[in-house]
Amino acid sequence: MGYARPKVVLKTSHLMRWAEFIAEGMYYLSSKKLLHMDLAARNILLALPGINSDEFAIVDPADLIPKISDFGLSRYLIDLQNIYQPLDPNKKFPVRWLPLETLRELKFSTKSDVFALGVTYWEMFSLARDLPYMKEGLVQNCPTQLINFLESGRVLQQPEYAPEEMWTIMLECWQKNPADRPDFETIRDDLKDANKIIAEMQESNRRSDAIQQNAESSSTKPPYVTVGFTAESGGINLNFSADSNDGSSNEESFADNDLDFSDEGSEARDAESEIEDENGISNCEVGENVNTVQNI
Repeated sequence: MGYARPKVVLKTSHLMRWAEFIAEGMYYLSSKKLLHMDLAARNILLALPGINSDEFAIVDPADLIPKISDFGLSRYLIDLQNIYQPLDPNKKFPVRWLPLETLRELKFSTKSDVFALGVTYWEMFSLARDLPYMKEGLVQNCPTQLINFLESGRVLQQPEYAPEEMWTIMLECWQKNPADRPDFETIRDDLKDANKIIAEMQESNRRSDAIQQNAESSSTKPPYVTVGFTAESGGINLNFSADSNDGSSNEESFADNDLDFSDEGSEARDAESEIEDENGISNCEVGENVNTVQNI
């Protein structure tokens, strides 16, 4: 008799929480004047102290903490305003995660790490189904093609599971001018504020569900409450919507689709960037047991 692994539901709130922790980790590295230079989803590990691999299958994603790894390319800066330029122009770097100034002149700084953080977030909220820029037609790791793409003002498409707050942060990370990109502390604080609102929304939903269950008989199915999370008119707008008792929905949530685990695009995922270690952890590895994606 085979072992039936428990169903795991990955929520947008899990991704938002992981994004905050990654920004916190990068803020710590930058405070130590350290450039990572290879920040990508493949170098983010999900960990929980005190468990082994056999127990991993029953872990709630909300309990997992992301850890930044692979410091093989990292360099120490004397000052955070300094720029690091490798002496060897033929040295290989992760092309798809680099900003314009690095692709053109091999200039690395904390702001190039910020750009890479935005690409890492794109991987997370698209569930790493493709390498960056694959859907934009950049199949090969060609710096010239990517330079032309970025110079035209184009960026990656908004991921399917990225709320507007997360998408805004990505766009800020991808500003052409490095000085216009936010620092890691600002990104961390923005995500912390967003996650605080999400937690309040979740608690409000739990209270609403409890009230509905107490008010209705056991034979009547209580309406399921969904939550929309958007930014509007420069501020945060929370949209609550509850299904009516007849099953009709007042409003559609922003990330309510099931996760498709088909093999389509597997070849693209296997086309690793030139710098990726063959033994590395790939694409945040949320695991083969993740069955569904829910909002909040």
